[in-house]
Amino acid sequence: MSLQTEPRSKLAERFQRDVTQRICIRKDVDNGKHVRKSYAHHEYARLFPMLGKQELQELADDIAKNGLRNPIIIDDKDEILDGRNRLAACAIAQVEPVYERFIGTDEEKLAVVVSCNVHRRHLSTSQRASVAAKLLPIYEAQAAKRKERKPKSVPENLPEQKGDARDKAGAAMNVSGKAVDMAAKVHAKAIPEIIDAVDRGELAVSAAAIVADMPAEEQRAISKEGPKAVREAAAKARKDAVSQPERREMLDMFEDMKQIIRDAMREFPTNGRQMIWTQLIEHLNEENIELW
Repeated sequence: MSLQTEPRSKLAERFQRDVTQRICIRKDVDNGKHVRKSYAHHEYARLFPMLGKQELQELADDIAKNGLRNPIIIDDKDEILDGRNRLAACAIAQVEPVYERFIGTDEEKLAVVVSCNVHRRHLSTSQRASVAAKLLPIYEAQAAKRKERKPKSVPENLPEQKGDARDKAGAAMNVSGKAVDMAAKVHAKAIPEIIDAVDRGELAVSAAAIVADMPAEEQRAISKEGPKAVREAAAKARKDAVSQPERREMLDMFEDMKQIIRDAMREFPTNGRQMIWTQLIEHLNEENIELW
């Protein structure tokens, strides 16, 4: 695998604003002419949600002021692995993007996409769980291929060969196995509007999973009222399912856990796990009781 910097060119005209078509202008190195080049989004890149309008504008403003700091990564088939938002922001800012080419196996491409998004994006727990659910069938397919290539002399029950796609997806996105299961349920049973709300960070996956058990017609009626109505419907169903004493006991346990985490953060302020601990504290709330 390797990264190769794509040739850069001086634009013959202003950068196109056609974000939906992902159009950019680059130099044809064979004849020196400027051509319009469309970069498709790799299926792995589409696992992650695009930025909202406000966030995209903020990114465009930063690129206009400071330039593009991280190049757009494309693969050997000219498909974008990482940088869809940066490319769209370059279009808005009318800044020529810089590209790097990644050459690697299919599994290495997925690893690059996951690594770039997990470390650069500030995704909520529910957004990460949703991505993990999308990773499930991919990891399962990769495991099946590895099994086909496995020598017959290798035992079937070796942990590294058998693996667990759910746990691998959860570990990749830093979420629990239960969160992955909930997200998988949402993708399997919820209507598209509710799935999109989770992907945008507007709705917790725990609430979406509860509403996903409702008939599709009821889901549509609730979702038309917006994420708040979905949360309220989930909260009502949740209260009906969990007794008040059990809920109070869980919330007390959450507070104890939060205090333990805060004490550890104060005692070890530079151990590199501050972000993980902060995310865990945010996750310990009433809305996520069903995850525990």
